[in-house]
This record gives sequence, structure tokens and C-alpha cells, in this order.
Amino acid sequence: MNDKEESIFSRRISRRKALSTAAKVGIAGVVGVVVGAVGGYLAGSAAAPLKTTTVTQKVTETVTSTVGAATVTQTVERTVERTVTATVTATATAPPSAWKPKLEPAEITVLSSPDCADYLKYAAEEFMKIYPQIKVEVVPLSWEALYPKILSDLQSRTGVYDVFTIDVMTLGSVVEAGAACFDDIMRKWPDIVDPNLDINDFEPTYYGYGSVWAGKKYGFPVYPNHMFLYYRKDYFSDPKIQDQFKAKTGKPLKPPETWEECIEVARFFTREYNKDSPTEFGIALMFPTTHTMMYMVLNWLGPFRQSPTGIEKYGKLDLYYGDYCTWDGKVWFANEDGEKAVKLIQELLPYSPDPFGSDYGETVAQFSAGMTAMCPQWSVPYGDFVKGLAGGDLMKAREIIGVTMIPGIVDRGQLVRKPVSGGWALGINGAISDAEMRAAFVFAEFATSKEMDLIHWTKFVMPPARMSNWVKPEAREVLSPELFETYAASMRSLSYRPKIPQEPEMERIGNPMWQDIIAGRKPLMDGLRELASEWQKLVDKFKHPER
Repeated sequence: MNDKEESIFSRRISRRKALSTAAKVGIAGVVGVVVGAVGGYLAGSAAAPLKTTTVTQKVTETVTSTVGAATVTQTVERTVERTVTATVTATATAPPSAWKPKLEPAEITVLSSPDCADYLKYAAEEFMKIYPQIKVEVVPLSWEALYPKILSDLQSRTGVYDVFTIDVMTLGSVVEAGAACFDDIMRKWPDIVDPNLDINDFEPTYYGYGSVWAGKKYGFPVYPNHMFLYYRKDYFSDPKIQDQFKAKTGKPLKPPETWEECIEVARFFTREYNKDSPTEFGIALMFPTTHTMMYMVLNWLGPFRQSPTGIEKYGKLDLYYGDYCTWDGKVWFANEDGEKAVKLIQELLPYSPDPFGSDYGETVAQFSAGMTAMCPQWSVPYGDFVKGLAGGDLMKAREIIGVTMIPGIVDRGQLVRKPVSGGWALGINGAISDAEMRAAFVFAEFATSKEMDLIHWTKFVMPPARMSNWVKPEAREVLSPELFETYAASMRSLSYRPKIPQEPEMERIGNPMWQDIIAGRKPLMDGLRELASEWQKLVDKFKHPER
């Protein structure tokens, strides 16, 4: 990284800023015991036992339910507390020689988003213990610097970076620019394909959205993600505050399920409108003219697009076009549905500290400092919230920090909630040497293996991409059962950004236009029509690879 890139990274508060060092240290002290799981990655024995951890928790009983296509084992808490010992178990079935390929000495550089960087550095250290002839360097960059750097390197075919993190909606861009096709790698060198790779274990919708283009693999999922609504559980469960809310609204205080409910709750927790509020503001919102805008808006537009009425109007969702478009690529929101979605956003603005000046880092800080009662955010900031609100105590945090799905709308009597999806995959540069390509592919397999997938959740707060890890009790219990259960329940009910190659240009044009519309600097419908027209010109350039 040059001095300019380091300066950009150090001074900018990215919308995907990684956990603060302090927060990570606090979490690692509690959950670091699962690190032993990596030892099973190249173990020869079946179901090899790994490290054992003791966690203080409430006694639980097991309930099995179905989330989409996956069967998920969940637990229901009872009131007695005890100490439970859980053992992480590897599931490798092949002998080491069958899937520890011979690799020539090589140096590979991994260009990483900030929120993946610490985990990938850890994975690189573990990988180099197994393959000492391979040197792996992880270079973190802020998202604003990362994406142009990836595209520039791919397009110039200089091969400076061997592996890179793919923000899922940029898949079309990196494929077009020259990312390596994993199918081609696997056909050319079958000896480096791990027999325990188990691609079917990746959560299928996320895998298809962020790693597959025109039926071909261009990456392996590092972690899937989507937004949650964090709230102050200690306030929502306080009898005095509950009585105050009931007196003011005639309704019980509960985490909001719809955006209309969220507006009412946010007003109650804003001191300007309720002098007895324990927080200064009701909700931390972020609508800056950055990449954040592109995903935030979908938390409101997505439910209209994917509601029963929306499916009738706009057709089934196509993951190439995402929720901003109809099934056949028409930008749809310059209408009554789009107007309703924006008005719901606008009604929340007075109850937020600085919705147009805040980005990812600012809203994390606002909620962590106790300034707001609610905060829509991704999974990774949970560690910052634990540090700020519970002094790093994960068990104490369960009573303070609540987690629920992003609110939605009611359509035809059906509650429709569509939190925006996100996450990262690992891709490989198509212009590197054979030795580098082989090493890069084996590293990608290692970093996304079942064992490492569990570690990046329990140690780095990056949700598991592997469905087999959803059913493991240690995955649920080590951090927050509520966060994990909300993640699993909402994973199949998401909204999506377009992943077409024109997406970066849609962001460049759309982010400031969205802010003008939401801030009321332009008449709402005029602004939506202008934006839809500009975006349609870009979407029309896309040739659908599967039609």
C-alpha cells in the first residue's frame, strides 16, 4: 500500500469500517477458544475433536425449524443458569494426502475490505503454517479505495493483487474486468480441489448472488451479511418506560415490525418530543452521498418490490437486476410505491442525529454511545456495541442490546420485511502465474472452509456462509443467540442491489440524487422520475447472460 492509500484508509470512516481494535480484543478474550478448530482443516481423521470451551448460559432446550431450504436447530431459553461445555468438531473425511496438494513456492497478495481484513490476516497466518513455502500478504483498503483498485488491476492485467474480496453486488464488474473463473481453475488442476469443499453447503441464494455469473463460479463466499435493527433491549423491557409509551400511544412498547411502527417508537425515544426519553434520539440513520446510500434505500423499497402486490406489478425478482428493477430490467420506483417508500424514510428523519452527515462509522458510534434507542446496521458492529454499551461483556450485552429484523410493510395482511443483503466473496485475478493461481485457489478454499467459516463468526463477528454451521450450538451461544437467530431467520428474505457491470455508475449518479430526493431538495416525484430515467439508460446497456 502506498502512502496515499494508507492516508485514505486511516482518515476515512468507511461505511464498512472493521471492528475497533478494542472491541475485537474484548470479544477475542471470550470466544478465542474456538481458534483450535483450524487444526482440523487438514486433519485426516473423521469428526476429529477440537478445542473445548466453557460458556455460562441459560439452560436451553432444542427446537428444530426450517428456514427456507435449510433445517436449522435453534434453542429456547429457560430461567436456570449453568455452565455448558461445547466441543467444536471437524467434519473432514479425506486423508491429508488426498487434499493437501503440492504447491510451488509463491507469494500472493490479498486485497481486502476493512471488515474482512483481520479475519483474512488470521487465515493467512494459519495457512502459512500448513504451506510455509507460500507467503500471503493481506492489504486492507477502505471500500472507496478498494473497488477502483481491484478494477484497475484486473483491467490492466498487471496481476499486482492475486486474491481480492468481492462485494457481492460488484460481481458483474469484476467478471467483466478479468476475474478468474473458478470452474476453469478446477478443470485445469483437479489436484488442488479439496474433496471436502462441499459447495452445496454454502447458503444457496447468497452463493448464487455473490459468486456465480452466467452459471460459472467466480468466487467462494467469505461471509454473507444483511442489515439488522439493533435496539436498546434494556429500555424496551423497562416497565416504567413501557408504561410511558402505553400512556402516550395506547400501544405496548415492542421492537417495531413495520416502518410505521418504527416512526412512532423513534419519536417516543427522541427527547425533543418526549422530555422523559432515556436517549436523545430515536434512531441512527445514514443517508450520505456515498456507497451507503445505494444499500440503505433498499430497506424501504425492497418490501414494496417483493410484496405480493409488488410481485404482481413487477414480476419475480431477478438477482442480476435486483430490487431496483422489474424482472425484465425496468427501473420501477418512479410511481406511488416509490413515493410511499421515500415518505416513510422522510418521516423518520427528525428522530435521527444527523441522517445526511452520518455514514457507517458515525451511526455505530451514536448507538454505541447510548445516543439512540435504535440503529439499522450490519452484523460486524455488534462488537462495537458490546464494547460501548456493556464494557465488552458478552453475557451482559444480551440484556442490553436487542436484535431484530429490519422493519417492513404490511401488504394484503402479510408482513413483508426485506433487509438489504451484503457480504463478501473471495475472487482471484485472471492475470497471474500458474504457481500464484494454484496457491491463490487453495488459500480461497482454506479461508472459506467449514472450520474457518465457524471461526470467522465466533471470533470476528462475520456470519457463517456454511449452512452446516447454522446448527452448531457454539455458533448460536458464543456471541448472541438473538443475533444468530435473527440472521438465520431473515437470510431467505432479503432485498438485493443490482450486480450488473453498470452498478458502479448507477451508484455514482444515484447517490447524490437520492439524497436530494430524501432531503426534499427536489420535488419527490420529479426526483424519482429523473433518477429512474438516468438509471434506465445504464441498465439498458446490460445484456442478460441467461436470457
